[in-house]
Amino acid sequence: MLQNLALACAVLMAAGWAAAQDGTPPAAVQGLAAGFPLDQGIESHPAVIFTDDFEGWPGDGTQAPKSKWHGMIKNKTTRTRLVEGRVERNGFAGPGAKVLEQAAWSNGGESQTAGLQRKLGNYNRDEGLGEGLDEVYVRYYVKFSANYENVRNHGINLGGRDLTRGDARWVGMANTMDVASQGYFFSGLQPYAKGPGLEFGFYSYHCDKPNQWGDVRKGGDFQPGRWYCVERRMKLNSAPDRKDGFEQLWLDGKQVIDWQGVRFRKVMNLRITLLSFETYYHGLPAKFQESNPLILYFDHVVAAKAYIGPLAAQASPPRAVAPPAPDARSAPARPALDPAPWRAKLREELARGATGWPVTMQLVVMGKRERVTVTGAGAKGPQVRLRDNMLPLAWADLTDEDLAQLAAVARPDGGETLYAATMLAYACEQTALYERLAMQLARVDATRAAALERELRGKAER
Repeated sequence: MLQNLALACAVLMAAGWAAAQDGTPPAAVQGLAAGFPLDQGIESHPAVIFTDDFEGWPGDGTQAPKSKWHGMIKNKTTRTRLVEGRVERNGFAGPGAKVLEQAAWSNGGESQTAGLQRKLGNYNRDEGLGEGLDEVYVRYYVKFSANYENVRNHGINLGGRDLTRGDARWVGMANTMDVASQGYFFSGLQPYAKGPGLEFGFYSYHCDKPNQWGDVRKGGDFQPGRWYCVERRMKLNSAPDRKDGFEQLWLDGKQVIDWQGVRFRKVMNLRITLLSFETYYHGLPAKFQESNPLILYFDHVVAAKAYIGPLAAQASPPRAVAPPAPDARSAPARPALDPAPWRAKLREELARGATGWPVTMQLVVMGKRERVTVTGAGAKGPQVRLRDNMLPLAWADLTDEDLAQLAAVARPDGGETLYAATMLAYACEQTALYERLAMQLARVDATRAAALERELRGKAER
């Protein structure tokens, strides 16, 4: 019951779930996937950018659907295709019957490359894909073939190009000392040798790296022949002279890398506009022939503007939930809460700017719920695009529920915004939304989460 949800944040913190101020999800905090068993329907969440479970590719599975991927990478000694398989780990069997295979074999010393590319914004020109992102989470499952061993390679890349200049290098360009002067940045995630096994590591071309090669941060041991859930987060620096960008990595839901103090860009129009699931080798040894290739398998890809987390086997109740209610006959009445001041606060917050634009979500438009893209907001209302048409929506046109969801996605790290959005969800009696936003607030701003708990408890006791 909503009167008991007032205790949510107190319980959350008492259980040790309060997060660091940089928004890092603690190990116990659930991500978006916790609310979508086996990822079913996760693409409908407004924070999700795109997904691919590799079950819907056309034909023989050798051509990626253009609705999911903008390009395939291959040469004569690699293959990128779907094969039979599914994620299986510790008695857990994932959904589906197909996985992505990237295989490579030796061709006499030349390089091998395979993979997929997804644009997260305009990458080559104004392609109608938006300006890109300042922050993104990418979660996927990966298995390295049992014969895999450490070889010179590059892996999963995130990066962007400065399209205001005509000579910007491409994401993945190596052997460059000053990436800022070349108009690009990127960071790969790849395997490194560690004793008899392997570990993950970021290979980053950022503005302050010490030489012409990528700067490296390692963490997260793994073994070939097993499935792992990998999630990476990239957040760009907030100003040209500030080293407040960072990269983080979770392996099976446990954080293994937290690399703070990174400056990826010196111009603010440079954003994250490309994700590539790429395998690139600088010439494989001769023992890796076509009959014995190195293979990576991928499944359950999700890119989002919030922490995603591993596949959930079944629906999990949000962690930000109070103990069971006392007997209903003695339970205090739910305090009334006026939504008007919280709507006004969210309008003010969104009008002064947000890091999450553009936001793709469902809104009620002219009495019908439509999937739209919100590109920004001003004093009069949000700027909304529906099927390539801009709609003149006013703030009054948004329902309380839609306004709260929009604010939480557009300003996911703003404690003040999340506080107001959570209160608005409470005021309009949207229980599930309130629970989710309370959990998000506790991750981002433990102080405000405690204040919200005190305010609602006080209203319930009066």
